[in-house]
Amino acid sequence: MSNAKITFNGSPLTETAFEDQIENAVLKGVITDITEKIGSVLTPEELEQITINFAGGLDKLSVTLSGDDKLLAKAGEALQG
Repeated sequence: MSNAKITFNGSPLTETAFEDQIENAVLKGVITDITEKIGSVLTPEELEQITINFAGGLDKLSVTLSGDDKLLAKAGEALQG
């Protein structure tokens, strides 16, 4: 039997730790994608006027936008397309 130690990003690799790292990486990717899509249709000044709230995890992630109705409509169109 081997006594090798396996680490991931400097932490001991366990099944739970690995799953957490994968989930975090996927969530960061989803958050980045959504934020970039919204940012592509809004100016930086407009983007500062809305709030993007992410809640949940991979099994049930929700995104809530709040702010000016016109800006929310533009952001919604970006997410639909």
